[in-house]
Amino acid sequence: WGKGGRGGRGGGRGFGRSGRGGGAGGMQAGMQAGMQAPARKRARSLERLLKSGKLPESARAQKENELAELLQQAQRTKRVEREKLNSRKYHGVKFFERRKLERRIESLKRKLGDGSSGGGEAERLEEQLRTAEHDRLYVLHFPRNKKYLSLFPSSDADNEAVAKLRKKIRDRIVRQAEAGKLGPPEEDEGGDDEPEAAELEASEAALAEDAFFAAASDDDEE
Repeated sequence: WGKGGRGGRGGGRGFGRSGRGGGAGGMQAGMQAGMQAPARKRARSLERLLKSGKLPESARAQKENELAELLQQAQRTKRVEREKLNSRKYHGVKFFERRKLERRIESLKRKLGDGSSGGGEAERLEEQLRTAEHDRLYVLHFPRNKKYLSLFPSSDADNEAVAKLRKKIRDRIVRQAEAGKLGPPEEDEGGDDEPEAAELEASEAALAEDAFFAAASDDDEE
């Protein structure tokens, strides 16, 4: 089975406070897309009120804070929705990559444990085991708000920009693990169930569809 490694844009950026004459209208409009209708209506009402310039200073600060909270809430909602979407979208690919790595890890542990490898061979196997364990961490802890970058791409395997972004995310996850800062992995939609053929095909298609945007849209947060 093959998968194309792709990347994408992470969660939305922050929000801007409304200024005296107008505020961050474009960004606020984007954030409002993640709101429920009542909250969206309230945010538009607050924007009009702030733009009117008729509010006293004390009232203005209160309304700005209320609008900022609405925009923050919308950003959180959009991030959760994106994580759920990506969790379903890439479940098939990530499932088989994790299984492949787990089989490799077990095989390497058996070779190291049977005592037949010594000296340089044992060191080579230990390095391979460490790499496989780090790869497994990558699959388990890949940011769910981002488009997944396959470890075993069947196309664009030589794409340097994608490889660079994948390494950046993998290295960060490994550093967090070594510092004891990784929590338990979040379970993808579909859990540990083996995906149907149609789901795997959809996951692979999603990776191929995301190819063009992998490196160009990198805004990965440290």
